[in-house]
Amino acid sequence: MNKNILMAAIAASLFSTSAFATNGMFSHGYGTKNKSLAGAGVAATNQGAMSAANNPASMAFVGNEWEAGVELFAPRRSYENQAAAGSPFGPQGVKVESDNDWFIIPSFGYSMDIGGGNNIGVAIYGNGGQNADYTTEESQFAGGALGGGTASSNIMQLFTNFSFASKLSETSSWGASIIVAVQSLELKGLAGFAANTESVKLGGQANNLTNNGADWAIGGGLKLGYLAALTDTITIGISGQSKMYMTDHDDYTDVLTNTDSLDIPATATVGLTWAVTPKSKFLLDYQYIWYASIETLGNDDKVFGIGCGVQNNTDTCVGGPDGPGFGWNNMGIVKVGWEWEANPEWTWRVGYSHGNQPIPRTQTVFNILSPATIEDHVTFGFTKTTGKDSEVNFSAMYAPKASVSGTSSNSGVPGVSLAPVTLEMQQYQLEASWTSRF
Repeated sequence: MNKNILMAAIAASLFSTSAFATNGMFSHGYGTKNKSLAGAGVAATNQGAMSAANNPASMAFVGNEWEAGVELFAPRRSYENQAAAGSPFGPQGVKVESDNDWFIIPSFGYSMDIGGGNNIGVAIYGNGGQNADYTTEESQFAGGALGGGTASSNIMQLFTNFSFASKLSETSSWGASIIVAVQSLELKGLAGFAANTESVKLGGQANNLTNNGADWAIGGGLKLGYLAALTDTITIGISGQSKMYMTDHDDYTDVLTNTDSLDIPATATVGLTWAVTPKSKFLLDYQYIWYASIETLGNDDKVFGIGCGVQNNTDTCVGGPDGPGFGWNNMGIVKVGWEWEANPEWTWRVGYSHGNQPIPRTQTVFNILSPATIEDHVTFGFTKTTGKDSEVNFSAMYAPKASVSGTSSNSGVPGVSLAPVTLEMQQYQLEASWTSRF
């Protein structure tokens, strides 16, 4: 493969616009074929050079191939204050729309057969993240969302996946990936929380709370996979990805709880592929994501202010070891897909996935900055063969509007709850990629 193509793909991924995820902080799928099946395919052997992002064991069946893709992602998110005395969230009944509605996300995969049933590869992709941006002008009130003028959050996650896969037989394989993760975190408009930070309660200043620009962290973890044919028509796949241990986000130590890092949670997926006919396949996956294991994501916001600074106890203050977080629950997602090879030139795919969104009704206030309410995805796609060793892939996704309504558990004043808030989101996605075999 041309080295210039690889370097261009890496550069494009590193400097791309933020990725915004659909299953909490994770994308609904990886690679164009996988996305057109709503992310189903942990037991598939035909999803190409990007398949190590789903199950590294599948790379044993890919051979010599590279794939370059680009995604256009369009989330629409908002919040609405439902109480008259709702400061700092704005007038009652006003829906506040987020800016930044369009994102471009490139991806790249490379696979090489090294003989003896063994395969190596690299995949570069946006794993996910979060983004919301509420300006004072849009918010239609002086204080802005959360009382600090413009309020925004931006988390970007780029994964570089180095994989090795080996066939155990003609119908089974195992694989492993080393993943290098790069993450960027930027927060704005949180000045209203400064008085309740651990730093201020200890007599200092909350210099690492808000408006410090993009702060970068690097880390990594492992991904393991197994794939085997149970019968002539049914294949099982299993894949597990460890927690990504990230370096500290030093510019936001007054926000993050317990540690100064924002680790990326572990995931596990199990699935089946059933060849219903020689030309059609049914795919079924179940994925589980351990969001609650990450303190900043999993801590409830109900501890906000309760005991903060009382008798020198600062653990429950913002940025403290037991400080407020986003209160996310763990998330399970069911994914189903159907693939039909109409003829040697055209293959068609549809998919659907469902997962219970991770935000409890008692945790809506902080989650204005991360309104991850999406639960369902409907997908469609195709592959068009363009030559003996090349093809074009396309996928489209629609995530119907989903919302969660509730209050923060506590405002920082015992017995006083914050105003009810409704978070809402819907999403659209288009992706195209080019695949070449060599």
